[in-house]
Amino acid sequence: MARNRNVENPVRSATLRKWYARAWWVGVHVYGYVVLGVKGALSPQALPTGQFVVYLVVAVAAISCYVVLQCSSPGQLDKRPMLAPVQTTTPTELGSSPRMATEDDDDTELLGDGEENEHQGSSTDLHFCNECHVFQPLRTKHCKDCARCTRQYDHHCDCVGTCVGENNRRLFVLYLFLQILEGAAMIDVTSEAFTEQDDVNDWFKANALFIVLWFMLMCVLLIVVPLFCYQAYLISTNQLTLSVF
Repeated sequence: MARNRNVENPVRSATLRKWYARAWWVGVHVYGYVVLGVKGALSPQALPTGQFVVYLVVAVAAISCYVVLQCSSPGQLDKRPMLAPVQTTTPTELGSSPRMATEDDDDTELLGDGEENEHQGSSTDLHFCNECHVFQPLRTKHCKDCARCTRQYDHHCDCVGTCVGENNRRLFVLYLFLQILEGAAMIDVTSEAFTEQDDVNDWFKANALFIVLWFMLMCVLLIVVPLFCYQAYLISTNQLTLSVF
């Protein structure tokens, strides 16, 4: 009973962290668009038509890319059940005791599909994951946050709530690029929304929501811009974050 609880806890924790990340992302976007929308700063009346259309397209593209990224698979290996030792029924010679069949006797099953084993020379050259019960192909790592092995594992993104791996890495970079465009657009709109006041205290009171939003957006850009540049460099040089650090 205790063993089953220990196995289920990592999966449950990973699921909770993913939903926390989604709640954070949705909260930031809802706050930003509600503040700008309610104050009238983000509307066809406040912005030139062309600028408003561009900002709207960027926002829709960024949100759509986020949804697709959430639904995408980073390239996770299928978990295998633990194989219990079983006595073979083959007669033995010279009265020797029966041989025990173990996980090592069925490397093909543990290694998974042929696509996952394209780099293998022999199972002894690969690392065996005791959590997923599979041999890991090259550049594969077990993610403790997702409780799964991921091919070409780069890193686990807490903000997105998923691993970045073989199948979704370029999509992740596209998402970062769209987030930069969206953040820059919202900063521009927020900066234009500030109202002038004669007194400093009155200015802070009148623009409190915009000040909070402006600093939130700047913090996001300070994280996303370097990350985008770094990821673009790694892809261009065929490297992974895991192999660099």
